[in-house]
Amino acid sequence: MIDRRTFISVVPIGLMTALRALAQPAPRVYRVGILRPTAPAAEIGIPLALRELGYVEGQNLAVDIRYADGKLDTLPALARDLAQRRVDVIIAAGAPAMRAANAATSTIPIVMWGNFDPVAAGLAGRRSSRLPPSIACRRCTSGPNRWKTAA
Repeated sequence: MIDRRTFISVVPIGLMTALRALAQPAPRVYRVGILRPTAPAAEIGIPLALRELGYVEGQNLAVDIRYADGKLDTLPALARDLAQRRVDVIIAAGAPAMRAANAATSTIPIVMWGNFDPVAAGLAGRRSSRLPPSIACRRCTSGPNRWKTAA
């Protein structure tokens, strides 16, 4: 049986440890808005890429997807909806979605997703010029350095 001195010295340490664990701040949940001109059969590319970077939906990531179902004229309204929801970043799939997202917000960072040339699409100046601060370009390559910032 445990004596009184041991009990009095051990219980406060256990309580302090438990309270310290309860006082830990909850991990930040990042809100990502995805804007697509079409609705794919299965949305796997972007969530898979985010998972590879350490972002897991339901743990530290909340994904809000907006599809235009091929109706490009609805993209601006969908982009405004994502901006009003105060997402942390908008991933725009394709040039039309990028244009709509760029017009909807000047404060939320926008990531281009897809196989298109932002210069040819009129979203950036010539290759040697800097992009606006709200636009981030990433390209996917194969191999050990899969994610690289576009130059």
